[in-house]
Amino acid sequence: MAKKATTGVPTRRKASPEQEGPRTYLSRAEREARAQRWVLIGIGVALGLALIVLLAGIIIEGFVRPNQPVAVVNGVAVTTADFEKRVRLERWQTGQLLLNVAGLYGVEMLTDQNSPFYQQVIQLLPGREALLGSQVRDTMVDEILIRQEAAARQITAEAAEIDARIQDFFGYNPNPEEPTATPVPSATPTPIVSPTPSPTPTATPEPSETPLPTVTPQPTATPQPTLTAEELATRYQEVSEGYLSRAAEVSGLSREEIRAIFEVQVLREKLQQAVTEDIGPIEEQVNARHILVKTEQEAQDVLAALAEGESFAELARAVSIDTGSGRLGGELGWAGRGKYVAEFEDAVFNGEIGPIIGPVQSEYGYHIVQIHAREDRELTAAELEQKRQTAFTEWLAERRSSAEITYPYSYTDRTPDDPTIYDLGLASLLGGSGS
Repeated sequence: MAKKATTGVPTRRKASPEQEGPRTYLSRAEREARAQRWVLIGIGVALGLALIVLLAGIIIEGFVRPNQPVAVVNGVAVTTADFEKRVRLERWQTGQLLLNVAGLYGVEMLTDQNSPFYQQVIQLLPGREALLGSQVRDTMVDEILIRQEAAARQITAEAAEIDARIQDFFGYNPNPEEPTATPVPSATPTPIVSPTPSPTPTATPEPSETPLPTVTPQPTATPQPTLTAEELATRYQEVSEGYLSRAAEVSGLSREEIRAIFEVQVLREKLQQAVTEDIGPIEEQVNARHILVKTEQEAQDVLAALAEGESFAELARAVSIDTGSGRLGGELGWAGRGKYVAEFEDAVFNGEIGPIIGPVQSEYGYHIVQIHAREDRELTAAELEQKRQTAFTEWLAERRSSAEITYPYSYTDRTPDDPTIYDLGLASLLGGSGS
């Protein structure tokens, strides 16, 4: 079969009757222009998509994420934005505390590993920093619960009461009873804006435990003349304005929001008074001593030794694993309810006075107990205040457990890293350098 001859011209498909008409062809320049137009359209679409993604990110980070709650308490949200501001405030206040200590007692208080402040504060900073986010979130949850309960009880904080709390924070008394009032310090006051959690009851019977060492003031500059009332007022305005302005700048909180933190402190104090008003200065207390050992067999050996006439005090010093009371011959002194673990408390408040009791098993081991006396005793002012704080802490914990609290978004990736110690001017004090 012979091949069909070709002319080199593209074969045109036969048009349908509807398509018949003059046929046009694009020149090379027109084809290149069309290709460039499609390239430009593609670039435009890509840029548009990138812009949409960028705008979406800005909207999410600037508007959506800040309003996402890290906690919701009975319908009231702790937003990410508010949480981040409070974390920054707490971190900044820690820096102010360290700067204040360095200014009052010398840099050695921060750097000397044998100083009590170094051991109690500086060494604990990494652990506190790791818990900072959860502590701030829990504090803000408690503040909402306090506000809600205060509103339910019609407890309010007047403007004058908030002003007084701020003045107290800065150590300023506008109406001193004595003309030689302590002047407001020029150094930054110790930061205590966030409420300090009340101590929990002692878990083990160790009231004889050696107390933590305290920071002893060191001699500093020559004492200055006593300031007049007008000078005190001027100093207070300077110190408070500088402190609050810097706090607002560092944290992002407004002055009104910082004032609201002081307001909730007033509400907390009033609410504590209302919750603990039935707690009086008289309470039943018990005076006892004990020997604590690890195993029941050891406890039986101690009982046998006592039956043979061995000294309770000497056995306590020799074998008790409660070394605090052991050094005192097992003596625990006077204590009220809530100081001991449940099994031990039940034994000393319900057991017979005089005879040896035990062994009493608790989570800490086996106790051999002797009760000296039980009576109603009057608390000191400090003891009464401690008891009321403990009762309020327990009450608040119960309110927290019964409240409707959810945590929609985790705080862990929303805890800001700033300000750092370098931002706070602590690097040179602590021997580091910014990077």
